[in-house]
Amino acid sequence: MATGEKTGGEFSWKLPLIAALVVLCTAGPLLWSRDFGLFLLLGLYAPALGGVCLLVLVAGLFAKEPGARPTLVVTSLTAAATFAALFFTAAPASDFMHDRLGFWVWYATHRDVARQYAKRDAIIMTWDSWGMAGMENDSFLVSDPDDSIGSSTENADRWSKRMKSDCDVVGSVRLKRGLYILTTYNCPLTDERKYTN
Repeated sequence: MATGEKTGGEFSWKLPLIAALVVLCTAGPLLWSRDFGLFLLLGLYAPALGGVCLLVLVAGLFAKEPGARPTLVVTSLTAAATFAALFFTAAPASDFMHDRLGFWVWYATHRDVARQYAKRDAIIMTWDSWGMAGMENDSFLVSDPDDSIGSSTENADRWSKRMKSDCDVVGSVRLKRGLYILTTYNCPLTDERKYTN
């Protein structure tokens, strides 16, 4: 049995690989984004992709040429499997891309900003926001020079209370020593210390 580019006549991996790349480049941003508008587009994209996969599968099953049949069947299955893989990795991939990968890109060009906050508790910036009105999550890049937050939302809540904020923290991501992304639900994290002194 031959392996590699050709098996069973004129079968080629070229078309399945192109299909996987197209689905990755088009469905990836829809599934991995936290943008609600892109999420709504997914309602159109998924059925359209399902229809195309079904048409290619049927065309493959009824193809007369021996090489075309496996190529078309594998192409439709590859596109569907790529979409399924993107779907099931959407939440972890979104968190990784927005939080960790996004932070390192930001940090490479904003080290001076991070240094300004290196010795004091502070909310450096609003990091991200997603959801619908009334059900929104907001995340913030914060400085904790004591590195006391860790991965505990309880410690993150204690840190936010030091800022005299009423927000409860629902998520915490440690990026590097003293720098975290804290996520709140329906409550923008603010530094109220300056208003109460």
